[in-house]
Amino acid sequence: MLYLFCCRYNDGLRSKAAKDYGGAIRAFSRIITLKPESVLPYVQRAECYLMTADFKSAIQNYKKACTLDTQTDIYYNRYYYFLPCYTQTFKPEV
Repeated sequence: MLYLFCCRYNDGLRSKAAKDYGGAIRAFSRIITLKPESVLPYVQRAECYLMTADFKSAIQNYKKACTLDTQTDIYYNRYYYFLPCYTQTFKPEV
């Protein structure tokens, strides 16, 4: 299982580097189904969602990373940094 995890993770990183964010999101999603307790696929998937301007999905993935790893500040920092992007983007017109 570790081998498959590493292969899929590397596939995701290669897709991300090639700016194939859809392919990277699919690869990281497959990893998450294999090992849902792993933090890094959520973080990488969040980064890919940001590149496609899907702020809601990015925030959901950062939030999940925060719940899985409560000791790493960078996930919290990214979550709170991009939260206003989502709330401002989808602010209802008055």
